[in-house]
Amino acid sequence: LDAIIHDISIWSWPTHRRTDEPPPGLREAGGRDLEHILTQLEREIDPSGFCCDTLSIADLALFPHVSSLKAVGFELDDSRYPKLCRWNRLMRSQDAVVDDLAYVKRSIVEKFASGQSPYESERIVWRGDRIEWLLANGFVDWFVVELRAGRGVLPRSV
Repeated sequence: LDAIIHDISIWSWPTHRRTDEPPPGLREAGGRDLEHILTQLEREIDPSGFCCDTLSIADLALFPHVSSLKAVGFELDDSRYPKLCRWNRLMRSQDAVVDDLAYVKRSIVEKFASGQSPYESERIVWRGDRIEWLLANGFVDWFVVELRAGRGVLPRSV
């Protein structure tokens, strides 16, 4: 989920100042893959409402990605994904998640209220799975142009 959401959302980041449009087909490829993953998740949600019988690290790892779908223009439809929507509501009722969401809201105000961003405002640091998803979906030419234009950074091996 992370790679797809990252790669299709670059143009909507409040921290990144893109004036271009995504390459043709990028958002559609992301939507296709998101639908596939969400359909799998819908099938696999445990009758308890969690990923397993009780709240687990799987739920906590999945929640930030599912909760960011709306920001990239992908709505969770209750009629299509009823178990996943119920899971999302259940997660939002967990004390740890409530506290974390409050922390995230405070942090956003503190870090971005001035309009300046301490994060990737001009260049994106690309890594493994985020690059892999682009290449697997045929966006190698776009990615090469990004790197040559200085809008992308690849981490160096240590």
